[in-house]
Amino acid sequence: MRRFSTAASTAAATSVESAKGKWAFVPKMFQQVPIGELVEMKTIASVQRLVEQIPSDPVPKRLTPSGSSDQGYAQWLQQYQASKQWESSSHLDKQEFEALVQDSVTYLKTIEDAAWQEKPKIGVIEESDIATQASSEYIEAFKVKLAKHKCANATKYFEQLDKDKDGKVSVKDVDKLLRVLTNGSTADWLQSQFQLFDTDSDNIVNETESRLILESMVETQKIVLAEIFALHVDNLPKKHPKLLTKSMKEEDWKSKIPEKIRCVFHFAEKEDAENKLLAWDYFKESQGAELPELDNILGVYAKGFYDDRFMFYERKRDRRDTRIKGLLLAAAIGVGDYIAAII
Repeated sequence: MRRFSTAASTAAATSVESAKGKWAFVPKMFQQVPIGELVEMKTIASVQRLVEQIPSDPVPKRLTPSGSSDQGYAQWLQQYQASKQWESSSHLDKQEFEALVQDSVTYLKTIEDAAWQEKPKIGVIEESDIATQASSEYIEAFKVKLAKHKCANATKYFEQLDKDKDGKVSVKDVDKLLRVLTNGSTADWLQSQFQLFDTDSDNIVNETESRLILESMVETQKIVLAEIFALHVDNLPKKHPKLLTKSMKEEDWKSKIPEKIRCVFHFAEKEDAENKLLAWDYFKESQGAELPELDNILGVYAKGFYDDRFMFYERKRDRRDTRIKGLLLAAAIGVGDYIAAII
């Protein structure tokens, strides 16, 4: 009897172990790589870290005499004007102005192409590697790209430069604008935009002009970020341009960028009793208070893209887990019914 009991116990134990083996896959079904460790997510985070380095040192070294293989953009601009026999007192019509801007963009693209030459697309860059030479080269390429797009955007501003509306703009004013756009800080860029939209040069803008100044700067940086992801980043899904555009629209709402742009004018101290005119000093002060992220718009929307993709994977995993749990529950009920039927 004792020997029979031992045999039965052994058989039961074997049966239990066998059952455990058959169901051993179940816990593994729920073991997944953390979302933040996915290659796509780490790559987007890498881009975010890189673009967030720009505000601390925004001037591209490749566009300055010390950092360029030639004499830098300012010298190129000077030589261009000399080739056209323009003096600082000369004036340009709209066609000449647009040709100058386009030639500047072409030159800047040449410098940018050189910055990207033989560099692989951006993949996973750990936070500890941001200070390396390789990362610095990516950041430098971003700066040149930003300068290129700021310059390209200047094509729209002939009417703003033509203060007296005679159909011509001075070489001196155009030269100053292009130098700021390519070699200036965000604060320089902001002041330059303010001066453009200050139609009568009285150092005052209205609400519409205040909004246009800030919107143009935000939109330019969004275009730059879209181009970075489209051309220079690896490990992304094929439809990532549409996903980025969607995430930018959502980030507008989450970060309240359009609302903050309106608040810059609304909460600033005005120059008149009707609260319709805003001077430069108060505009700059209000921008710093209401829209402090203006010099880090690239970082804001890169983070927004990261957050949007993170939520996508969370929802995807939640749906998968729900389906698996449903299947397991159905299987358990089926097994229970079967056992009840044969007892």
